[in-house]
Amino acid sequence: MGSKKTDTVGDLARIGGYVRMKCRRCGHEGRFVAAELVAFFGYNKRPETIRGRCTACNSPDVDVGPDLGLARGDLRREKPKPV
Repeated sequence: MGSKKTDTVGDLARIGGYVRMKCRRCGHEGRFVAAELVAFFGYNKRPETIRGRCTACNSPDVDVGPDLGLARGDLRREKPKPV
Protein backbone atom coordinates (compact mmCIF):
# COMPACT_ATOMS: atom_id res chain seq x y z
CA MET A 1 0.00 0.00 0.00
CA GLY A 2 1.46 3.35 -1.05
CA SER A 3 1.62 6.52 0.95
CA LYS A 4 -0.64 9.48 0.28
CA LYS A 5 0.63 13.01 -0.24
CA THR A 6 -0.73 15.29 2.48
CA ASP A 7 1.29 18.48 2.05
CA THR A 8 -1.64 20.84 1.37
CA VAL A 9 -5.30 21.23 2.28
CA GLY A 10 -6.11 20.25 -1.32
CA ASP A 11 -4.18 16.99 -0.96
CA LEU A 12 -6.10 16.18 2.22
CA ALA A 13 -9.42 17.06 0.56
CA ARG A 14 -8.65 14.75 -2.36
CA ILE A 15 -8.21 11.73 -0.07
CA GLY A 16 -11.03 12.62 2.33
CA GLY A 17 -8.74 13.76 5.15
CA TYR A 18 -9.24 16.20 7.98
CA VAL A 19 -7.30 19.07 9.52
CA ARG A 20 -6.73 18.73 13.27
CA MET A 21 -6.43 21.75 15.54
CA LYS A 22 -5.31 21.26 19.13
CA CYS A 23 -4.89 23.96 21.75
CA ARG A 24 -1.46 23.84 23.38
CA ARG A 25 -2.80 25.60 26.46
CA CYS A 26 -5.92 23.65 27.46
CA GLY A 27 -5.79 20.59 25.17
CA HIS A 28 -9.12 21.28 23.45
CA GLU A 29 -9.14 19.53 20.08
CA GLY A 30 -11.20 19.81 16.91
CA ARG A 31 -11.18 18.21 13.48
CA PHE A 32 -12.31 19.95 10.31
CA VAL A 33 -13.15 18.41 6.93
CA ALA A 34 -10.33 19.45 4.58
CA ALA A 35 -12.72 19.75 1.62
CA GLU A 36 -14.66 22.46 3.49
CA LEU A 37 -11.48 24.37 4.39
CA VAL A 38 -10.53 24.58 0.70
CA ALA A 39 -13.25 27.23 0.29
CA PHE A 40 -11.52 29.45 2.86
CA PHE A 41 -7.84 28.78 2.25
CA GLY A 42 -7.55 27.33 -1.26
CA TYR A 43 -5.97 24.08 -2.43
CA ASN A 44 -2.35 25.10 -1.93
CA LYS A 45 -2.47 26.18 1.74
CA ARG A 46 -0.31 24.05 4.02
CA PRO A 47 -2.22 22.97 7.17
CA GLU A 48 0.68 24.02 9.43
CA THR A 49 0.32 27.64 8.26
CA ILE A 50 -3.38 27.94 9.18
CA ARG A 51 -3.83 30.17 12.20
CA GLY A 52 -6.63 29.50 14.63
CA ARG A 53 -7.92 30.31 18.08
CA CYS A 54 -9.19 27.90 20.71
CA THR A 55 -12.93 28.16 21.26
CA ALA A 56 -12.61 26.84 24.82
CA CYS A 57 -9.96 29.18 26.28
CA ASN A 58 -9.53 31.75 23.46
CA SER A 59 -5.79 31.07 23.21
CA PRO A 60 -4.13 31.70 19.83
CA ASP A 61 -1.52 29.01 20.62
CA VAL A 62 -3.01 26.23 18.47
CA ASP A 63 -1.21 23.31 16.84
CA VAL A 64 -2.59 22.62 13.33
CA GLY A 65 -1.82 19.63 11.14
CA PRO A 66 -3.22 16.88 8.93
CA ASP A 67 -5.39 14.16 10.45
CA LEU A 68 -6.01 11.00 8.46
CA GLY A 69 -7.54 8.99 11.31
CA LEU A 70 -11.17 9.70 10.49
CA ALA A 71 -10.58 9.22 6.76
CA ARG A 72 -9.16 5.73 7.40
CA GLY A 73 -11.83 4.92 9.96
CA ASP A 74 -9.30 4.58 12.80
CA LEU A 75 -11.21 6.81 15.16
CA ARG A 76 -14.65 5.66 16.12
CA ARG A 77 -17.34 8.13 16.87
CA GLU A 78 -19.76 7.51 19.70
CA LYS A 79 -23.26 6.44 18.80
CA PRO A 80 -25.76 9.28 19.15
CA LYS A 81 -27.65 9.24 22.42
CA PRO A 82 -31.45 9.26 22.22
CA VAL A 83 -33.09 12.50 23.22
